[in-house]
Parts: sequence; structure tokens; C-alpha cells
Amino acid sequence: MTALTRRQGWIVGGSAALVMALVSLPLAVVLPLALPIDSGLSARRAEGTPWDGILRDATVAGLPLGDTRIGFDVLPLLLGQARMGFAGATLRGIVEVSSGSVGLARGNGMIDLAGRLRPLPLSRVTLDQVAVQFRNDRCTSATGRVRADIAGDIGGLTLPGGMSGTLRCDGGELLVPLLGQSGMERIDVRMSGSGIWRADISVRTSDAVLAGKLLSSGFATGPGGYTVRVSGAL
Repeated sequence: MTALTRRQGWIVGGSAALVMALVSLPLAVVLPLALPIDSGLSARRAEGTPWDGILRDATVAGLPLGDTRIGFDVLPLLLGQARMGFAGATLRGIVEVSSGSVGLARGNGMIDLAGRLRPLPLSRVTLDQVAVQFRNDRCTSATGRVRADIAGDIGGLTLPGGMSGTLRCDGGELLVPLLGQSGMERIDVRMSGSGIWRADISVRTSDAVLAGKLLSSGFATGPGGYTVRVSGAL
């Protein structure tokens, strides 16, 4: 019992010393150690501590978040993992990173796409309790709803009300199935963990004029109506 108690004391003491060492380090030092280079998160400058810090002009996968407050949980860091809460002007949530795995939990708010998905005419996406997990660049779990606002038109078809859908994984990719308010328009966006995406756009219509516009814009007829595929990378 004495040897076991002494060993426990060393463990507790060592853990306390490690915590104190981490607490004393500035966020700018801890951030690159806690998050892998390919996490997609970057900032012009990191200020404060790992537990109460701020990222100036933060971006994730090149998408702007602005100044964002962050805070790491202590226990995951001691276990070689990272769990970081963040709150920006328009988006908040929790980033979770471990060996070969990266994910988002409790994602709420808006992301300004700023034309990042061209030629897909999505201007911004609003997240509602979104949780997504990638392991070795494959989607392993995805929940929550998203709403996408449209900027421009799709083959001459304007969608002023935007589109929405519930996230899920499909064949190792993140699937964002967006449906228009009329139920006649659909965009299935599939994204890999490396940021490569493709979108299948389909429109069902009996309007001959609109059908002509769609065909002249590169759509083809298929089982789901008039369809076209576009792709890109974040």
C-alpha cells in the first residue's frame, strides 16, 4: 500500500507540474503543439493563454471567422488530445483533435463562404447543432442541420428562399443534402476530409422555357430531372 500510495503521489505531482507548465505558456506556443498543421485553423496572431485566449483574424479551411475567443480543456491535453471551445462574432462550437481524427461539435452560427465554393452559388451557410467527425480524412459521423443562402442563380433558376438539409456521412464523405423550399430543387454537396468537394445539382420542372435555360447552362436530363455536377476544393 505504501509503494502504491507513493506512486500515486508521483503521478498526481507530475500531472500537476505538467498542468502548471502548460498554464504558464502563451497561447502562441501551445496552439501549434496542440493542433496539427493540417487542422485547417490559422490566425494572424494568437494572444492570451491556452485557457483564455483570442485568435486575431482566424480562418478555418480558408473561411474567415474574424477575431475568435478560444479555450482548451486541460484533461484532453494531458492525454495527447485537444478539445478547444471557440466563439467568434458569427460562429461558435468545439474543435476536437486526436491522432488521425478531427471534428467539430456543437457548431452553431454562420459561415461566410465568400465565393469559396464557386461555381456553386452559395453565399453563406448557417449551422444548427452541427457535429462532424473525420478520421483519416473519412467522415465517420455527422449530425445537425444547415441552411444555405444562394447568391445568384442556378441555370437561370433563382432560389431566393435558400436551401436546407440534415448532415450525414455517405461513403466516407460528408454529405450536405440541400433542398429548396418548393421541393423541386436539390443540391447534394459531398466533401472529403481534405477539403475536396463535389455537388450534384438537380431541378425538376415542366416549364419548357426553364428547361431550355437549364440545358443551355450545361444541365442534362436524368431520373431526377435536369442535373449537373460541379466540383472544387476549399
